Amino acid sequence: MYGRVKKFLSERYPEGLLNLQLLHGHAAWREDVRVLRMETTEELEEKESNLAAMAWFLPRKRSLLAPFGVGTIDQALLSVLQTRHFFVRLFGLSHKTIIFDEVHAYDTYMSTLLQHSLSWLKAIGASVVLLSATLPRETRWQLLQAYTGASEVPLPDVPYPAITWAMEGRVEVAPLAAESGRALRINWVAREPEGIISQLREGLQDGGCAAVICNTVRRAQEMYRALKNADFVLPENLILFHARFPLAWRDKIEESVLRRFGKDGTHADRERAIVVATQVIEQSLDLDFDLMISDLAPIDLVLQRAGRLHRHAEHQRPPRLAGEPRLLLASPELHAGAPVFGRDAIYEPYVLLRSYLALRGRERLTLPEETAALIETVYGDESLTPGLTPALASTLRDFKQKMQRHEEGDVFKARQKLIPPPQSDDLLGRRSLALREDSPELHEAFQALTRLTPPSVSFVCLHRTAQGLATEPNGKRVFDPNEPPDSDTTRELAQYSISVSDYRLVHYFSSQPSPAGWREHPLLRNYHVLVFNEGVCCLDAISCRLHLSREIGLEIGEEAE
Repeated sequence: MYGRVKKFLSERYPEGLLNLQLLHGHAAWREDVRVLRMETTEELEEKESNLAAMAWFLPRKRSLLAPFGVGTIDQALLSVLQTRHFFVRLFGLSHKTIIFDEVHAYDTYMSTLLQHSLSWLKAIGASVVLLSATLPRETRWQLLQAYTGASEVPLPDVPYPAITWAMEGRVEVAPLAAESGRALRINWVAREPEGIISQLREGLQDGGCAAVICNTVRRAQEMYRALKNADFVLPENLILFHARFPLAWRDKIEESVLRRFGKDGTHADRERAIVVATQVIEQSLDLDFDLMISDLAPIDLVLQRAGRLHRHAEHQRPPRLAGEPRLLLASPELHAGAPVFGRDAIYEPYVLLRSYLALRGRERLTLPEETAALIETVYGDESLTPGLTPALASTLRDFKQKMQRHEEGDVFKARQKLIPPPQSDDLLGRRSLALREDSPELHEAFQALTRLTPPSVSFVCLHRTAQGLATEPNGKRVFDPNEPPDSDTTRELAQYSISVSDYRLVHYFSSQPSPAGWREHPLLRNYHVLVFNEGVCCLDAISCRLHLSREIGLEIGEEAE
């Protein structure tokens, strides 16, 4: 999106200098930001572009003061958390237009923060645009209520898709012109790799491309290996894409996937090619596949994934896959007639079960006509859920109770960290918690968390070579973690960073100091080093064996050999 906004701004405002910032944790390390970075006004004379990332705004506390920015929602949510400089961020957002994308993907904790931020954005004169193709009605009502401050927000029934807006005390909904509906074929397949491979072998026998979307990195790696061993597509046409690659490797994979399966991908790029991926291709990336197999996910995410099927009409498809787009869903294991969600179930079982029930028995969906009804079947009144046997009803009830307990806890945690609402009497007199933004070593109660995720640990991956430690297995430049890095060294090291949430690694490294040369560094002080010898790193203290390769990414073994 940063690249798209740069292109838009340079064309929309060809005269004058525009200050555009990239707002996320790794922004300072990106090459496209470094190219735009401008330290002094004298550099104006040397600039060939009318865009610049002015250096004064680069510290994250000041980034939102820039007139234009593209970033993660975290930077906006920090403006309503009790940090030392939250008011700087609020001031930066005032009277701007703020666009939040994919708002359906926010969990309970983030949604609580977002709703509070909406009340503040209204108070400081900001216009807000919320984007989602799959937003439940109840969530839409809560967001409108937060922005308007009204206890009653009427939402008239309007066919999907629609635009809802609130201004000057009124809320209106208007339908949008939609493309003619298209049918989406739904089939259930066995979730074991053998069953998925069989479906791919049949579907791609005349050519075409497919995506296999897995819910976890481990499952994606296992699926990739099984497909590689099946040997029915060329090695260069089988791609693994997930978040557990070092950034430099992951960026190249993403570029390749976008080039081959994006709007401009050629027939040769797509011919008998398979991408095995996690949720990294679920949103934001403009991709097009002829066939898709997906693990079961919440209904809104299933529809998001299906949006990558037959996305661009100009692509030539093999006859077998040229008709209705086909989405194959990996069926969960059944026990006593009820689905069992195992270790790959990273979503709430309650939502997964309702999504399964909404899709079970369906052979065809007509989109977008059925989109809203499907969303409400899962997230709306439970009476909409079809086919509830006594066993399923009991399982659903248990799942719901567990989800409600999780949500109540998440809401409580979020509210403890928020600044008072704009109309609060003690807004200026209330003591701040002074939450820390970049201190993962602290207990979560003292951190300005914008997301509730499992604890994680960040590494820079280095390889032992004959010359010393390098970022590539055959790298020539040697790095010494005990020496303070300059800016170029920091940028290169950051490109080989990776974060993991494996509890053994988190627990072990939480008691280990960072390398001596990094402990005072503003960007690397929270990073540790993993040293790989021919792709292997053994942590004997916790009986853990790590493998790292360009093909598979980082694999975390059960125990060291």
